[in-house]
Amino acid sequence: MEEVSTGSDSDYSRHPCFHQWISWFLSSKGNEYFCEVDEDFILDRFNLTGLNNEVANYSQALDLITDTLDDDIQDDLRGSLDVQARLLYGLIHARWIVTARGLQKMLEKYKRADFGRCPRVYCQSQPLLPVGLTDVPYQKSVKLYCSRCEDLYSPKSSRHGSIDGAYFGTTFPHLLFLVYPSLVAPKSGPPDFPGVSQPANNAADSRARRKTREELEVSAAASEGGGEGVSTAAVALKAERYRPRIYGFQVNEVAKLQRWQEAVRDRYVVIVLFKAHSVNFIILAKSLALRPMKHGNSSSSSSRNRSRKRHRNDIVNKDTMFFFMLYTFIVPSVYPEGPSSSFCCQRFTISHSDC
Repeated sequence: MEEVSTGSDSDYSRHPCFHQWISWFLSSKGNEYFCEVDEDFILDRFNLTGLNNEVANYSQALDLITDTLDDDIQDDLRGSLDVQARLLYGLIHARWIVTARGLQKMLEKYKRADFGRCPRVYCQSQPLLPVGLTDVPYQKSVKLYCSRCEDLYSPKSSRHGSIDGAYFGTTFPHLLFLVYPSLVAPKSGPPDFPGVSQPANNAADSRARRKTREELEVSAAASEGGGEGVSTAAVALKAERYRPRIYGFQVNEVAKLQRWQEAVRDRYVVIVLFKAHSVNFIILAKSLALRPMKHGNSSSSSSRNRSRKRHRNDIVNKDTMFFFMLYTFIVPSVYPEGPSSSFCCQRFTISHSDC
């Protein structure tokens, strides 16, 4: 467990402005990441549900935050209450910054780059946002999230690095970008570094990539015994990647899966409707087109050819009418945005090429 500081660099009892605890807390060194929580939010006990189980001396700590604590309280108790008040305000702060007003206040700090900028060169000084690795206090310190490279960084200042990550929570930065999608930084394509294989579709390249990966894993296992010259590629294979979450759920992955499932379902419906009509048509058209010609007199043979051609034309006309009905009435009901033109052309081409 990381060492997480309570942030008590000075005692509140020595501060001259006794009745402004929140203002004093925000002005203290190392608390620049915090924003001011509205008094109405703190006074609404519904917003503080469950915090009484997290904070010792909850009632007195809340009175200290709201400046309603008795003045005749003992100094030794006041010191411990100050620690509990910091914890309580931090947990309230984590709930406040995911509200509409809280997001707006943190957005102003983000635009001023109060949380720092990404040290990665290709991120071009992208502003960072604070995030916690867990919502449980006293577990992990706060980290800084970059929306361009989607990675985490430790704060430069030791004062900021000792802030508890639970005071910001795991949801805040990702909810901010969900509410304000225009803030998401554009991501350029990966650079063409030497030694990095490009994706290929053939089986030979996939086998080669799998063999290379196995060799890297073997070399990484061999180097774990203390050998020098550890392969950076092997280390990268085992690198842990940060996964954004909102209230414990991974961002984008579920939504992407649902969109894929809906697209597959809609395509399946259209294909089933198409096959229900076209199977008999294809069989009949093939039987007419591939039926061998019998030798006989030329006049009767030509009349049979003309009759067969008329039958084929009637079938094609019926099939064309079916496609008109399909893509005019049926497809819009299962594809509100309309199917892609390549999908329509592909299905139409397949049916007539088979004929």
